[in-house]
Amino acid sequence: LRLDRARMLLARTTRAALGGGAARLLRLAALRPSVSLLPSVASRALAKSKSGKDGDDAARAKPAEDDAATDDSSPGSAVVKYDEPEEIETALGFIAIPTTTRPLFPGIAYPVHITNETLVDALLKAADSNPFVAVFLTHADGATPTQDGDLLTGTDGIHSIGCLASIARVMPLGPGQGVHALLYGKRRVQIEHVVERDPVLRVKVKMLRDVLSSVARARGGEVAKEAEVAEKEADEAAAASAEGGEAEFPPLPAPRRRGKRRVLSAEAESESNHRKAYTLEIVSTIKEIVKLNPLFKEQMQIFLDRVDMNNPSTLADMGAAVTTGEGEALQEVLEETNIEARLRRTLELLKKELELSRVQSKISKQAEENLSKDQRNYILRQQLKQIKRELGMEKDDKEMLLNKFDERLASKTVPEDARKVIEEEKLKLQSLENTSAEFNTTRNYLDWLTAVPWGIYKKENLEIDRAERILDEEHFGMQDVKERIKEFIAVSNLAGSTQGKILCFVGPPGVGKTSIGKSIAKALDREFYRFSVGGLHDVAEIKGHRRTYVGAMPGKLIQCLKATNTANPVVMIDEIDKLGRGFAGDPSSALLEVLDPSQNQTFVDHYLDVPVDLSKMLFLCTANMTDSIPAPLLDRMEVVRLSGYVTEEKMAILKQYIYPTAREGVGLKPEQMELSDSAALKLIRWYCREAGVRNLQKHADKICRKVALKVVKGGPELKLPLLIGEDNLEDYVGKPQWHTDRIYGDETPPGVVMGLAWTSMGGSVLYIESASLTPTDAEVAAEAAEAEAAAAAATEGGAGSPRRDVWMCEALHTVSSRAKPLPPPPPLLLLVVVVVVVVV
Repeated sequence: LRLDRARMLLARTTRAALGGGAARLLRLAALRPSVSLLPSVASRALAKSKSGKDGDDAARAKPAEDDAATDDSSPGSAVVKYDEPEEIETALGFIAIPTTTRPLFPGIAYPVHITNETLVDALLKAADSNPFVAVFLTHADGATPTQDGDLLTGTDGIHSIGCLASIARVMPLGPGQGVHALLYGKRRVQIEHVVERDPVLRVKVKMLRDVLSSVARARGGEVAKEAEVAEKEADEAAAASAEGGEAEFPPLPAPRRRGKRRVLSAEAESESNHRKAYTLEIVSTIKEIVKLNPLFKEQMQIFLDRVDMNNPSTLADMGAAVTTGEGEALQEVLEETNIEARLRRTLELLKKELELSRVQSKISKQAEENLSKDQRNYILRQQLKQIKRELGMEKDDKEMLLNKFDERLASKTVPEDARKVIEEEKLKLQSLENTSAEFNTTRNYLDWLTAVPWGIYKKENLEIDRAERILDEEHFGMQDVKERIKEFIAVSNLAGSTQGKILCFVGPPGVGKTSIGKSIAKALDREFYRFSVGGLHDVAEIKGHRRTYVGAMPGKLIQCLKATNTANPVVMIDEIDKLGRGFAGDPSSALLEVLDPSQNQTFVDHYLDVPVDLSKMLFLCTANMTDSIPAPLLDRMEVVRLSGYVTEEKMAILKQYIYPTAREGVGLKPEQMELSDSAALKLIRWYCREAGVRNLQKHADKICRKVALKVVKGGPELKLPLLIGEDNLEDYVGKPQWHTDRIYGDETPPGVVMGLAWTSMGGSVLYIESASLTPTDAEVAAEAAEAEAAAAAATEGGAGSPRRDVWMCEALHTVSSRAKPLPPPPPLLLLVVVVVVVVV
């Protein structure tokens, strides 16, 4: 009460001495001491009061430049440097800078990279004169800038409420690279209107003040009414003193009513308790986050050191700024002017952060609990290796090799026998010098041991319909082979597991034995590996070399496992009927272990010298004939014969597979050439009579190459498509190699019959002719004399001799292989005489 009376007395005295205008300003300052007067306005008021005539003489005596320097609202005034953000309401405008992820809060430093040259120039000028910018968050769904610090052209894409920030530091990065600016948040501001858009966006803003509560707003209204009443009384007293000549002090105001103020004070105390409760809960939540998430410890420590816990506004801003909340949620905190509501929103964000930290801590604990013994041993080994490296007991190249081997074995199920050998070899490698020959031998041995796909099996596709579709798309006919593969898939479905089988495809060349193997692997969705044993005479190609030899390496089967990286591939062994035998052993005997389902589960390669399971492999062998295959080896295989293709099958293969492939191989399109059915039939019958289709594929390639040459050389006058018919087929493939099989026409003469010669490489039709021979008189007389002499000798010996009649016959056969009948063959060369002596 004394303070209020002193202010009232000071206001009356000053009004009587200075006049109405300045006294009103001082009275306002006395009633609302929290509002500071601007220096320019206060100086003008004093100058006006001293002039005696509303300050006209003082205004005339004052230099023009001082008036221009102090009058910051005139259009032609100089630029004023604003040192405090309280002067923002007198500023003409601030540069608007966008942020795309999260808003800037008062009291928070925010680095931003600005690359736009226009915005960089404006920012550098502002740093010298008006070191403040307005920072606004962009909308999440609008056409907004893509990164912080982009140039704005309007206020459509940004929120209207942001933060006024001071330019703490500007660091140029170089020509064309922009600047790094460090902004420090000062006050909440709201856009009033746009000052200018070019060259940069400048906005006029107003400062948003914090509101403690509804009680504070009611208290502020009462204070404003009391100030208005006091000002009115002061004006009346000043007018009376001007008329009477002497100012008399009015009586002191009556004591204010305290009842309503007590009610407001109780409500204010309740709201103050709420704010204190929010503040304590925020601090407690932050401490819990620090305990659960050590990554935030340093950040939270800085937060606790800088924030005044007695200032709820700053606490709410800083608490929201350190969270990882979404940009829109943080913007709601920034836009909230009611401190209690802002504290509530900040607490919600901190609770979400606390729950996230709890989930993260729970996951971390579960991961630690799931550490197995192997992982623990791995950690201890890593620590031991680091200790050895620090002591100089281990070199980096060995460490690198061992790490590579361990990484290979990490995802494999290695049998106990193999793992024991690997561990022994690893210990041996650590004790060897890098320059020794044994070091390279051991390293290569470990390389092969760890490259074997131990326990890695590719998942098979056991759908019979899919396998049948793939086999039919790539091969025509071969029903026996297709049925056998479908039976294998059906048995695997019923048994629940797949076992390796050994199939041997026997047939003439070119019938598709190797290509059907690739299709089988594709139908089963397995890896495919092929190697040929034709002419092989070294057992080491199958079972590997001993490690004592220089350049030793495993056999083909271990190489197959390394190449396919799976333990159940489809392995094709080509030309098994052409195995050789030399001084280095018998490869066919070595294959007995490989192709025996009861033995290949523990196949031992000479190089690895550890058991390897080959029972999951599907072995496919090919041969032209079975005569040269050893009987024990043939007994272990299931033989599937491929006899070849008839004319109708060759026609289908040519039209569906061979001809389209040959045409695409030379780059021709379907509309550029056409092969008629009559030409295809003529090509099959008179050019390609072999059992397979390899020769047919060669002729198709030849035709397509000649057509391609004509298309390239023909020019625009060439008519497309080029038709290959029966009449012009010889222009592409030459004269026919085969002619008619008929020698005698429609009917064969008496004594001639049809025969067939067949081998595994093909066959041919034969004509067989037969005729009887009549002996000459001299031959009959000589034979009769010999018979009589024999009979006489027998009679002298007392024994009778049986009668013998001699019969002779002739058989003649001719193989047709020419276009016209052959002349009669010479009798001494082509007659086969069979003499049958019948002794009666």
